[in-house]
Amino acid sequence: MGRSIPIIACLAALGHVLAVALYPFSARFLDSENVAIIGLMDANIMLVVGWLGFGLSATATRDIALSGDWKKIISSTQSARLTLSLVFMVIGVVGLNVFDGNRYFWLALVAAPFLAVNYDYLLYGLGRPVSASVVSFLRQSIPLIIFCLLLVIGIADSDYYMPLIVVFAVFSAYAVSVLVKAPLIYKLDPFFMKIYWASVSIGIAGLVLGMQRYGFINILEGHLTNSEIVQLLVSLKCMLFVVACKRMLIQIFYTKLLDDLVAFKINIFCMASAIATIGTCWIFPDFLSSILFDSQDAADILRVMSLGVFSVLFFAVSDSKLLLIRKDRWMSISTVLTGLVFVSIIFSFRNELRLVDIVGLMVFFEFVLSFAYWVGLVYYKKTILKGGV
Repeated sequence: MGRSIPIIACLAALGHVLAVALYPFSARFLDSENVAIIGLMDANIMLVVGWLGFGLSATATRDIALSGDWKKIISSTQSARLTLSLVFMVIGVVGLNVFDGNRYFWLALVAAPFLAVNYDYLLYGLGRPVSASVVSFLRQSIPLIIFCLLLVIGIADSDYYMPLIVVFAVFSAYAVSVLVKAPLIYKLDPFFMKIYWASVSIGIAGLVLGMQRYGFINILEGHLTNSEIVQLLVSLKCMLFVVACKRMLIQIFYTKLLDDLVAFKINIFCMASAIATIGTCWIFPDFLSSILFDSQDAADILRVMSLGVFSVLFFAVSDSKLLLIRKDRWMSISTVLTGLVFVSIIFSFRNELRLVDIVGLMVFFEFVLSFAYWVGLVYYKKTILKGGV
């Protein structure tokens, strides 16, 4: 495992650096409106992927890691995901033809079946993080590289972005099916709601968390300039990069997280990384903002965003440990309450909030969420030690 960590880290880091760099790079070849369109596509694809998971991906990964019969688990999970994706596609087609706004949200729903076929979470559950990282890189980064190359040679615009994402989602799903010798497409399940209902608390939490982390941008589409939307998207991508790094680290050690020493070491590493990142951003704000936002005027946004690294990495293993000890309810309630308050504030004050205020709210509510997970973990650990439930 130790030898595989550098490979996994390099692939993950490169993939997310490309995701963050996409916007400032695209701005050199496209106007701000087209760059904003790419961001809206990106945000809505992530939102739909989260809805398709609806807690199933997280609970399936856990159950696969703790069970020997992964084929039955993946079959029921993928059947449910694919069936729901067809429902989403129908809703998307209707939305495109009936409603005028949020075109990229409806398009993401139409693409749902192609996104649902991917099941690289299985590889993490099976303890194959290197294979999972390679497949994830194929799915997330290769389309970005191709899109950027098309921009350089002058034959691409924002309309090319979503088809590339969809095509490589299918390619990555095929790669997983070959690696594990399992079907690419599973049969539909008319009783798919029963599968989703089994993880409904985590699913609702995931839905709300998706709105908190990227879906809320649909609320702001008509209230920020295209340049501000691009800067907000870069901020979101940077924070999601930190979330992804944390998830990658946890997935590598997923089956060992109940060992308090392993969890402690991960927490210390994450906190040290957060402090180092904050220090770097506050010492070199103009230089870094010119790279990330293509503008030195965004230094204040960079400083606030850097605090989000601490918010995300505060006792980083708490949420995963809550899942492992099957205390999903606390995690779900914390996530739903935090997300609903955040989205309500964004919606209620969307006309008054400045961009730096929005980024500040993102950072604050990420910390509230991390703190709530930590409190829940401490409470349940004390309860277990005392012989409670």
